Amino acid sequence: MGASFILELDTTGPVIEAFGPSYATNLYPETIIIEANETLADYQDIYFIDAAGTRHDVIFSYQTNKFVGVVYFSLFVPGIATMYARLMDEVNNLSNTAIYYVNVVSAIKLDITINDFQRMVRSEEVYRSISLSEEARGIVLSSQSREVQSRETTRIIEVSEFDHIPGR
Repeated sequence: MGASFILELDTTGPVIEAFGPSYATNLYPETIIIEANETLADYQDIYFIDAAGTRHDVIFSYQTNKFVGVVYFSLFVPGIATMYARLMDEVNNLSNTAIYYVNVVSAIKLDITINDFQRMVRSEEVYRSISLSEEARGIVLSSQSREVQSRETTRIIEVSEFDHIPGR
């Protein structure tokens, strides 16, 4: 009887899927995970196209059957950014192209210094550094109250719309 053998070849690429937040701000990084149904090679082709059509290449961390990335959206134009990812399994079969959408929004960041007097603060959707002096000023933020941390104590600033600015 002659010798025989059966040779099975893996010619099927891995199936990958991306997970992460549905929106991100341009101030803080977000973690995105791409998982596969089998062991992956360390090959990766991952990039974003932002709302203006600009390509942003990213490098994720390889972890056997997934890649994990911490993405900073500070250089992205606000709007929908689309991530495209293509990976390989351990025998170099290409995966499907995983597509992931994230809404990049502009964040509001206020740096507030409070002196001895009560202050009201108003801000718009831009980054501002506000230092208030000793004269009374009124600036409106929204119709909510916000807690502001000062160097000495924590103060609550009641924020509301008003017609008259104190001290003027």
